Amino acid sequence: MLSATIYGCALINFDRPIADFNVSHSREAGQSGPLIDGSYLVWLGPEALPAIERAMLLRPTDRGLASDRDRLLAQQQSSMASWRSWSFRGWRLQRYLDTHPVSQKPS
Repeated sequence: MLSATIYGCALINFDRPIADFNVSHSREAGQSGPLIDGSYLVWLGPEALPAIERAMLLRPTDRGLASDRDRLLAQQQSSMASWRSWSFRGWRLQRYLDTHPVSQKPS
């Protein structure tokens, strides 16, 4: 049972649901939670890119979040380019990014 649990957790991307929850329940999204913490979203890593995209739509003037997003995109692409750093979660994220192109930088 322990092996099945560990194996199952290896395939689950915990950072993405955490980031999605934080953005969905933020004040910018009209909820009663705290403001979006962009540095925390970036700390979660490339797996938080879909939530960062939504946060950028809620805060279009946040230039720092856009540059951090670009850095995380580059990190994701470099990790997928190397067979040594390839992972199932990274592959799933890359598949998502390929089907949902990133928004343009705010001007």
